[in-house]
Amino acid sequence: MAEFLNTKKIKDYISKIIETAEKELVIISPYIQTNATFIELLKAADERGVETTLIYKKRK
Repeated sequence: MAEFLNTKKIKDYISKIIETAEKELVIISPYIQTNATFIELLKAADERGVETTLIYKKRK
């Protein structure tokens, strides 16, 4: 059965994905808001050798 995620659940889910990535991480989102925690998670993934790609919508 489908589960609808609220904002907190989405943040928690994405954080878990970043924390557990081993080789490659691809995040595609038309709407993404970064904060210090998100940036630190991405930096930690980079330090683990995870190849990261982030695709997002350009603001007009």
